[in-house]
Amino acid sequence: MVVQMENVSVSFGAQPVLRQFGLHVQPGELVSLVGASGAGKTTIFRLLTGLLQPDSGTIRVMGQPPAPGRVGYMPQRDCLMPWRTALDNAAAGLEVQGVPLPQARQQARDLWHNFGLNGCEEQYPHQLSGGMRQRVAFLRTVLGGHQVLLLDEPFGALDALTRAHMQQWLLGLWERLGKTVLFITHDAEEATLLSDRVYAVKGTGVEIAIDLPRPRHYRMVTEPTFAERRAAVLREVGLC
Repeated sequence: MVVQMENVSVSFGAQPVLRQFGLHVQPGELVSLVGASGAGKTTIFRLLTGLLQPDSGTIRVMGQPPAPGRVGYMPQRDCLMPWRTALDNAAAGLEVQGVPLPQARQQARDLWHNFGLNGCEEQYPHQLSGGMRQRVAFLRTVLGGHQVLLLDEPFGALDALTRAHMQQWLLGLWERLGKTVLFITHDAEEATLLSDRVYAVKGTGVEIAIDLPRPRHYRMVTEPTFAERRAAVLREVGLC
């Protein structure tokens, strides 16, 4: 088990956010957290990165207490630096770790094709589409070398068509990379399409198994079994 949370509680002042929350993630799984704004999803990520300590409960990441730098974290916004090219943005995380820029660039180039970024190495963020910006940001996260990746609504700001393309792209890339992914989303359909399991977060956590075959493909969203799993997610978050 690479991520484990047991009986975790967190309050901000008099306001409880998580109450006896539990979660577990096995190596190579893709697990989504779904819930309304303020339900505690980003708080969970802050706990797993070691940026926040729980009031009570136990948290382990790769068998150890959480600490900054132990997992890869991609926030909601791509946070690309506008004065750097796409390639240099992707290499930035390696530079922070002390890798010389030429070497960092080469490591980014080695994965460039896998991320569908050919031809935009020297383009600046304002010249990239939203989907391409997210691919650069995700490559920067992957280059950190972490086995566990936390993705906080990475497609939330994209239009519906681009989002669908990015979901399909992420599925293919995740299968090739073999990383363990925790994924925050407000979208029950997105969570159902991507995930092995979903946690409905509303202070506590309710686990929903998504026992759909892999590899996944977007046309699954029209199938009755998919609709049943999506409805189960919606029921647990109180929308169905």
